[in-house]
Amino acid sequence: MDVLFLSNMKRNPLRNIVVTLAIALSISMVMVLSSLSVGVRDSSRESLLGIGADLYVVPEDLHPLLMDLQRFDQGWSVQRELQLSEYPPSHVSPRLSDTLFFRIGEDLGETITVGVDPGEETAFDQFMVVEGGWFSTLDDPLRDQNIRNGVVDGELMTKEVLVSREFSREHGLGVGDGILLSSSLINGTEYSFRIEGIFVDSLARLSPAIIVHLGELQFMKGNLEKDTLTEILLDYPSGYDLDKVKEWSRSGDFKYRDIVDILSSEDILEEIYEFIGIIDGFAVMVVSVTLFICLIFTSTIFLISAKERALDLAILRAIGIPARKIFIWVIMESGIFYLLGCLGGLLLGSVSIYLLNLFLIDRFTSLPEGFQPFGINMVVISTAVLSSFLLALLSALAPAVRAVLKPPVESLRGDVS
Repeated sequence: MDVLFLSNMKRNPLRNIVVTLAIALSISMVMVLSSLSVGVRDSSRESLLGIGADLYVVPEDLHPLLMDLQRFDQGWSVQRELQLSEYPPSHVSPRLSDTLFFRIGEDLGETITVGVDPGEETAFDQFMVVEGGWFSTLDDPLRDQNIRNGVVDGELMTKEVLVSREFSREHGLGVGDGILLSSSLINGTEYSFRIEGIFVDSLARLSPAIIVHLGELQFMKGNLEKDTLTEILLDYPSGYDLDKVKEWSRSGDFKYRDIVDILSSEDILEEIYEFIGIIDGFAVMVVSVTLFICLIFTSTIFLISAKERALDLAILRAIGIPARKIFIWVIMESGIFYLLGCLGGLLLGSVSIYLLNLFLIDRFTSLPEGFQPFGINMVVISTAVLSSFLLALLSALAPAVRAVLKPPVESLRGDVS
């Protein structure tokens, strides 16, 4: 077998290099496409579970991928009913996402801002402070005052703000710096805020870019007295039966069941995985076409090689080498090409996945902190290796069968003639 393989390598080395390269490219393609759904699936789960919330209250029939893009009215009334229910949460984080205009020296722009209740938000881990600290004032003076007597004094604004790490780097900001915020580019009143801390968001690097007290965001947008929120996060004690809460929220006992949905992390992930299923279907289709083309190409090359070595194989048959051994030799020779191609494909695929992650994370700044669109695990590696093994077997069948079925005398006569 060694003699056969070496003679084949010497006969046409360029062709053999092309075959190995084609196999490596095909296997790397299998790796890259297989790793896409793995990376998105694992990163989505890690990002969502990193928030630390047990249940999410969002607008009814809202797809989880659009959680930050839609508001629901009667948000504060929903929160109050949840707190007064027979299944009260231990922590409730009401949130409102909106946009504010900012001015930093000569820089002027608009960015996504989220208003939170600083005291309640400390129970969750979505916004992790990496420089400076959290809000120094954990209560919400404007909101508290509005709830008590409905009269709001803007002088009570804390004027504290947190900015995302990406936002701070883009504009050269640090803890203690000032930033001017307003609700309108023309008619809005500007307020000077002090940066208390810089944070990273477990769901997105730039969404939001700024965090303020919820009452101050509502005051600046002119909707402090309105009952509008984007989402409500609920936290329950460890081991709490969340199914009871969800069943109660769908019953007639919950007044607002027709305007909001209460979802667990698993509910949200299930819907996200349905979307990932579309990616899987596309990947399977492309991988199948790639492997089929590789199979046709390598089978053709191996068949040409077998024809070129017909005399060598005939001589081996003539001197008594069993056809079964020659059959195995041809299969093993194909396996060597595919082994080399598989090793090259695994290396090329790993490098490609690494570079693609770097490019996408740098290009799409809205991706979650630490999000890896492409991921490698044993399933990805096993898929590539198994694909290589099957292709090696299938591509060698035609030349192997031809080598053992053609009578040796025909090849010998053909050579003499």
